[in-house]
Amino acid sequence: MELYSLPSLNEIHGAQTLDFIFDAHNHSRDMLITRYRGTQIESAENGSLEFIGWQKSIYHFGGLNREVQIACTVRTDAEGRIGSLHFDPRCLGSQGAKCDFSVLAERISAKLVGKTIPEIEKIFITAGDAQCLHVFEVLAAIASFYNTLGKKEQTTGAEQELVTILPTENGLICRNQHELLGEIYETEIILNHKQPHGLNERNLCSSIDCGVVVHQQMHERWSDSLYAENFEGVYAQLNRLFSKCLRMEKKAFGLSGKIRFSMFPSLAGLFLLTFSHEGMSGTVDRALKIEKILHFIQAGEGRTPCLGFDGDFGIAKRLLFAGND
Repeated sequence: MELYSLPSLNEIHGAQTLDFIFDAHNHSRDMLITRYRGTQIESAENGSLEFIGWQKSIYHFGGLNREVQIACTVRTDAEGRIGSLHFDPRCLGSQGAKCDFSVLAERISAKLVGKTIPEIEKIFITAGDAQCLHVFEVLAAIASFYNTLGKKEQTTGAEQELVTILPTENGLICRNQHELLGEIYETEIILNHKQPHGLNERNLCSSIDCGVVVHQQMHERWSDSLYAENFEGVYAQLNRLFSKCLRMEKKAFGLSGKIRFSMFPSLAGLFLLTFSHEGMSGTVDRALKIEKILHFIQAGEGRTPCLGFDGDFGIAKRLLFAGND
């Protein structure tokens, strides 16, 4: 399945149909980033509920072509207590073979089994708590969407979201489609550079001067400008932009409070990747530099909250060989 628009959720029922995630691809090299995510909650036998959360990222950055795909299934009992958590065996993290989902499943299950879905956000407050940014985002979305359904006096339903980022002659176009309980809301962000942005010694964007036009539901809603002279300022400007987009989307959907099933908070990091890609040349060399930037964005300065990033072998192998020096 070529992933260019939101697929139909009508035929997706239960974890046995997760093929729609792993069979979704985007082979267009013009598309720098394609990210698809979603949450589905269904009734299961004996009054239990089944929660499915997924996220698939497709990167095309010069010499870096990668698909990062994760799908998680959580089952509760009739009393709402988590009884099991499973990752689809086809899951791949951003560090490939270094990402060990069997160890993640064991560690996360140890903390969640016996707890309730709303407690997920109290147990996993940061990505470091889950030791995987992508899994953290999936679990947070499950808990947040379940909370949203509760406010609507519902227990089952689905939401899904697709973001694409592609280059233009003068900047970038980012398109976001979000479906919530059958209602679709679309946002388009057009970014045009007034001046070439700068990169620092780590190839992170260190200066930006651009104009932004935001369309929602095919109509121009507002325009803005982004200007900063250091990396911290660039990141702050991007967060301001996408926070405003999120507020507009929440208003359109009639949502309030903290919403964790949205990709807008992640777009600041994704835009930083594209800025770095724009400012670098080469293929293989650029791909290696992009890998380092991906590490920094996901893990932060000097930290390794991710199984795949923890050394050459990862936490999983260190545990496996503990005491066998």
